[in-house]
Amino acid sequence: MSFPTAWQPIPWLYRYLDEPALSAIGQYTYKAEDHSLMAKYIMQPFWNRMVTFLPATIAANMITLIGFVINVSAFSLTCYYAPTLQDDCPSWVWFFAAAALFTYQLLDALDGKQARRTQTSSPVGELFDHGCDALSTPMICLTLCNALRSPDYLAFAYTAMISGGFYLAQWEQFNTGNFVLGYINGPTDGVLINIMILLFTGIYGQDFWKNTVYGYPLWQLLNVGIALLAALTFTVNVLHALTLPKQHKVYNSRFGTLVPGFEAVCVLTILIVRFPGELLNRNTRIVAGLLGVLLCYTATRLTVSRVTRMKFKVNFSLLGPLHLIVFVFFMLPSVSESLPFALEEETLRSWVVPSVTIYLFLAVYFYLHLVLSIFHQMTKYLGINLLTMTPTQRTRALELLNCSPRKTK
Repeated sequence: MSFPTAWQPIPWLYRYLDEPALSAIGQYTYKAEDHSLMAKYIMQPFWNRMVTFLPATIAANMITLIGFVINVSAFSLTCYYAPTLQDDCPSWVWFFAAAALFTYQLLDALDGKQARRTQTSSPVGELFDHGCDALSTPMICLTLCNALRSPDYLAFAYTAMISGGFYLAQWEQFNTGNFVLGYINGPTDGVLINIMILLFTGIYGQDFWKNTVYGYPLWQLLNVGIALLAALTFTVNVLHALTLPKQHKVYNSRFGTLVPGFEAVCVLTILIVRFPGELLNRNTRIVAGLLGVLLCYTATRLTVSRVTRMKFKVNFSLLGPLHLIVFVFFMLPSVSESLPFALEEETLRSWVVPSVTIYLFLAVYFYLHLVLSIFHQMTKYLGINLLTMTPTQRTRALELLNCSPRKTK
């Protein structure tokens, strides 16, 4: 993506997309396949029925946003009642989390159906949907780890694995031009399994997952099963990207776009190995959340580059501060004797969490700045709104669904 330039009359936004990129938006067509048997025979009929109850004039992106906010509310409750992943939550919190996740999955399925039945589909909707999904993924992972009381190091690894899986799916779509979900996949089957785990936690409590099967705790068996499914998904993503015809020909290397995501995982892992006591336990959500935001940022840039046919350039600007943090905390102890001030190990350790926390807020800011700038450009170019229908779209939606304005009030 080209280097942004200031955009007047909104100085805090930037012009990330040039004119050829904006012109490519009108030629873009979304392609997706869901081979899940659960989706085909059970969930799709249910979703097709539920979309008929939606008001004709509600925008698809508004449906996406409502689901995202509900998911954030469930995650916030678990953070409030369980400051660490080993703490307990009241039973009603787990029931609410299960209901919130089910609602999130439902609305995530309905937004696209609503866009198609009202003929309001656009690349803006795909970008908005993928962005909310990317931000929701680490929250869902950490809520599940809290329910299972997974060790903190495993929670970070699990978040890296699942968020990395989402990143790989975007990478595959970037290379092939098609978003393919397998016979067993995360958005359908994985979410339903997650919901069942949350329901069981609400009924039997978090100690239920300490019960053993053939000498192994249930929480360990579940994590192993999830890891195997994730590994299978990774393999399919890579095979598809390597064997299917390449669509995004403006970038030469298939694997070059994996560098930023792989780099974020590696650098944060090094930092955790150096300071496990400080970055895990009470701060696991901060570190895992930072990884999720970094992967979300790069996945969003992949999506924008694919939709606009722009060349994807590996951008190290957001990862630069993370490299600086690692360099400082690794190098300072070795040169402390030559410094004009005393630097003890305890003092150094006390700086780690504040530094990572500040970096998390900066990463969130830069991500929001990126997406808001791009949304503003895209919606202005296409003549649409982000969260509502234009009067023309509203009238057309009412005509398509044989509704009158009076019936939709």
